[in-house]
Amino acid sequence: DEIRGLLGEIAAQDASAEPLAFADAFEALASRERALMAEVGDGIDLAAEERLFIEQTPAEERSAEQQGRAYQLEALAGYLERARQSLGDARRRLRRLQGESGHRRADAALAELKRAREQLFDPVRVLQGALGDQTELLGHTAALAARRAKALGDDEPPPPWLTEKHLVDRQEDVAARAGGILSRFEAVAAAPPDDDQAIGVQAILEAVPILERGLAAMRDAIAALERRDARSAPSGQAAAMRALAQAIERFAGVKALVELAHGDQTRIVALLDPEAEAARPELSATDRAEAIFGLGGDNRRRLARLETLLDEEAAAAASAQPDAAQEDDEAAEAQEQVRQAAEQRYAQAEALRGRAAEAVATLLGEAERIGNAETTPAAARQAAADGLQALDALRRLFFSIAEHVRALRDDQADTHDRTATLQFESSADAIDDLPTDLGLAAERQTVHAALGDALAGALAEQADAAAAQHPGAAADGEAQADADASDRLAEAAAELRKAGGRMHAAGAALTDAAARAGAMSPELEPALEDQLAALDHLANALRALAPPQRRQDAGEQQAGGDNRQPAQPQEAEEEKMSQRQARQRLQAIRDREAERRQRRNRQATRLPPVEKDW
Repeated sequence: DEIRGLLGEIAAQDASAEPLAFADAFEALASRERALMAEVGDGIDLAAEERLFIEQTPAEERSAEQQGRAYQLEALAGYLERARQSLGDARRRLRRLQGESGHRRADAALAELKRAREQLFDPVRVLQGALGDQTELLGHTAALAARRAKALGDDEPPPPWLTEKHLVDRQEDVAARAGGILSRFEAVAAAPPDDDQAIGVQAILEAVPILERGLAAMRDAIAALERRDARSAPSGQAAAMRALAQAIERFAGVKALVELAHGDQTRIVALLDPEAEAARPELSATDRAEAIFGLGGDNRRRLARLETLLDEEAAAAASAQPDAAQEDDEAAEAQEQVRQAAEQRYAQAEALRGRAAEAVATLLGEAERIGNAETTPAAARQAAADGLQALDALRRLFFSIAEHVRALRDDQADTHDRTATLQFESSADAIDDLPTDLGLAAERQTVHAALGDALAGALAEQADAAAAQHPGAAADGEAQADADASDRLAEAAAELRKAGGRMHAAGAALTDAAARAGAMSPELEPALEDQLAALDHLANALRALAPPQRRQDAGEQQAGGDNRQPAQPQEAEEEKMSQRQARQRLQAIRDREAERRQRRNRQATRLPPVEKDW
């Protein structure tokens, strides 16, 4: 972003040909890149040290966790090494005042660092991201197939950016991410068998063949798209989507199962929508019935498993004992209230789960009639809507709005990064793909804006409900706390509305840029500025939704006299400890490396001098 901002200043002063006046700014950015290279190198050294420690254990004695960790570190180091090379390239170009090429190499380093970070994520988190992208990809492929068949009429051709080549690139990206997780799982499966294997290891063993089937289906879809057969690709993509969902289910807890069931129920409702039937005539009544039966069967299985998980968590909540070290009667009473609230929550969750299961059973009973009837029975539509309503309520029970806002912030940041990548693309291939990439960015930005509006509305409703309970000035502490909650919710809603406005503006700018990209170089800076402003508003909303206790603790530490700095969250303190440990380990690595270099230098001949660039 800083490189892009500098290039904007240079263009504003019409100094792109000779940017000598900005040499100091280029040099400062080059120094920043050098510091980042050093940090990446530290990460590579730490990964190598930990992997060496694992490899010192004989292969037949390594646990499944060690096998998986060793593969994880190897993949991490590979991406970090590529990122370090890209950072070095960016630094050299910046020192030569080559801003646009430096921006491209810095952007490549950012992408490689993201893939490196993904190696440290929980595998289920990576698979969930791949599943979301696969679902979006299936919808775009089906839309292209329908419009290629002129299902929507000659007056609505496919968008210029929606092409088979574009879909192939996206499918290959999803396949690469899922393949990385499969390789990690295969490394765990290669460990010596243990009669008393952990539940997680057993889930990994079950997920391996499922992911193999999913990758095979993705390869079939890629082959179909490469031969410009968009009508055949959706079957393989749908099979890949089901495989990803089934692999996630092997590790799923309550929240993951609810999210999977909600996603499939949403698709069922879309399949039963009369407008969808008219818009997608390539799906026969039989095909539609089979798709609904498959999705409904998956949800029936998930809801049955969810009953067991809810029973287990409810039993754990009911058996929770007060903290023996807690002598404060008020604190003990508060713990008891929390326990009772958890019991009520799980009782409500079970009631909603039962409603959803009943609706899914009714829907499956109507599946055969859907295939035989000329029109979809109204009972099927009602059952699908009832099931989605119950799952919506179940989802709200286990997912806080703050979690949804945090996910939106992460998605918006990713869309911003992708848009910034397109700002200075000048190669022939990149120019050809620019309308496609901008069109997808515009669509994603529009989805983010719609979600932001929905979250703002939900927060406003909660704020109004909290304010209605205590309309006057609160005298007692409990009422004052509710009033404060209403203010915080209202503040978060206001920030989300502002974020939504900037996201809508960014979406409109990207849509316009995609339409103009074929004829002229688009100006993306307004969209990028709106995206960054939206990220700021989302961050403000998250701060408003933060628990009051965290704010109070920070204020007490600031007023405590010696501590003049704001209080840091526990995660930051743990990160500091980890960094101190890392520095100690790195120092040992560097000492050993210095000894090796001294030995080599005594034996090596004198090399010709090189340019000093630090």
